[in-house]
Amino acid sequence: MKYLVIVVLCMMSTGKMCLQSGFGKERVNNTADTLVFNGLLCFFSALFVSNRLIGCSSMVWVYATFGAISTVLFQMFYMKALTCGNVSLTVLITNFSMVINVLFSYLCYKEPLSWIRLMGIVLTLIAFVLCTEFKSGKTAEKGWLFFAVASMFMTSCITISQKIFAESVYQAESSSFVACMYAIATVLTFFLYQGFKFRSMGKTFPIDKRTLLTTFWAGAILSIFQVLYTKAVTLIDGTFFYPATTGGIVIFSTLAGVLLFRDKLNRKQVASIILGIIAIVLMNF
Repeated sequence: MKYLVIVVLCMMSTGKMCLQSGFGKERVNNTADTLVFNGLLCFFSALFVSNRLIGCSSMVWVYATFGAISTVLFQMFYMKALTCGNVSLTVLITNFSMVINVLFSYLCYKEPLSWIRLMGIVLTLIAFVLCTEFKSGKTAEKGWLFFAVASMFMTSCITISQKIFAESVYQAESSSFVACMYAIATVLTFFLYQGFKFRSMGKTFPIDKRTLLTTFWAGAILSIFQVLYTKAVTLIDGTFFYPATTGGIVIFSTLAGVLLFRDKLNRKQVASIILGIIAIVLMNF
């Protein structure tokens, strides 16, 4: 059953990534655009489980606040990375957050970590070096690397907040946690956008039917994904769950990037993705 949950999570993550990347490449031109898109995304995510906001424990809001702040920063960095860089490599680098998550589960919750999994962690770091071009290049490429790495750290913060919540006495309120997290994130995004708008840096795309449909479906997928993810963390050891989920997301997303977005990968980049997948497979032992 846990393998089926992992496959479903991987498919949902890839579906959201495709919606987000397709919209971002066509319509997102500045940070204000990113904030508007993410604000709508968080709003629909919260709306989908809004009934769980009523009557939830006050401590759930406390746990959700850290996740909300991390979510807002992650969505900003992730959208920018998807917009100005290679989809496959962006997803690969972002999912290297799994290394941090595995170590957190091992050190803080004493979950099992074998030598084979440690070898896998080393290989992921090597893959990261291979897929990164350190030579001087275009400004956009350097910007992409920063946003991709920042996405990696922020998504790890989200996962850690979920793990801490899942290990608390409030774990049964996982749907409420997700609803609170995205409700707070929506408010934070709104105020951030007002700051940009005050500086005459408003959005450039219209709030039309396509915008609403894209953010609605992406928000629905994200909401269900986070509820399942938070519940899965309570049932499956993080030292297995994080590598397995990350490996599936990398494989599905890489295929989507090449088939749907026509990503062009050189030999070095292909080698880095293959090495990254091998490393993730190793960490499942």
